[in-house]
Amino acid sequence: MRVSDSMTGLSLINNLNRNKAYIEELRTKIALNSKIRKPSDEPIGTARVLNLTDQLNGIETFTKNSDAGVAYLDNTIFHMESMQTEIEKIMINLADLNNGTLQDNKAEYAAKIDQAINTLMDLANSEFDGKYLFGGTDHSEKPFGYNAAETAIEVKVSGIDGEQKIQISKHLTQKINITGEELFGPVDGSDIFNTLIGIRDSLEAGLDPPQMLIEGVSDFNDKVINKLSEAGNLQNRLYDNMELLDNQALLLNDLVSREKDIDMAGAVMELQNREYLLNLSYKLSASILPKSLMDFM
Repeated sequence: MRVSDSMTGLSLINNLNRNKAYIEELRTKIALNSKIRKPSDEPIGTARVLNLTDQLNGIETFTKNSDAGVAYLDNTIFHMESMQTEIEKIMINLADLNNGTLQDNKAEYAAKIDQAINTLMDLANSEFDGKYLFGGTDHSEKPFGYNAAETAIEVKVSGIDGEQKIQISKHLTQKINITGEELFGPVDGSDIFNTLIGIRDSLEAGLDPPQMLIEGVSDFNDKVINKLSEAGNLQNRLYDNMELLDNQALLLNDLVSREKDIDMAGAVMELQNREYLLNLSYKLSASILPKSLMDFM
């Protein structure tokens, strides 16, 4: 079969156009640092990138949840430490009452206890991010307050024992609160609030507080210390989980990069070679393509 000059020229032009298109595509990939511009470029690679990206989005959500949990526990710990400080002051005042020279100052100490009751109740009703720290899962109103006669403190909400949980991985949740039930127990007269009210009332009446009530204050101090330890452990778990999530994100980003990013040095070298071949093809085409009338004028 005879190959005509027109067929040779047409083949050469087609090859030149394919080479130019490839060079343009290569330049775009280098500019974007990505070998996948559209799904059809690499269907399998695109599917992997989408799957990895979904996992990264999930990790980002879990990390934000953990950050929020750490902040919530930070505030919980701060307010429990403030409670402990207040309880220690109360214990010092109660110990001072054993000093015979201070027996005549019971009214003064009653006022101090009354102030401590209000401070503790304010701390128990502390808020963070629109939620009551010790209100469990009911944030409709302050969880603790005086009864109608203002003779005792009672629970004002129904979900004081509710646990707040956050999603920290695909299959795991974690509690981030110390409930009012856990910290203060049933507010039924034997709790710290009403124990202090009993001590205050005894002092206002000029009487020594019953030893049982004084021991109740010490017991609550021990409970606060235990709950501070528990909150610290919850916070440490979140920190450990955040470190794990960071490591997973690094691994997934590396996998995405392998699927998506180009070998920059190799791509630049290939671009230079392709451009060289294109220029060489232009020179060859000048001698191969048939002459036109312009060559004879």
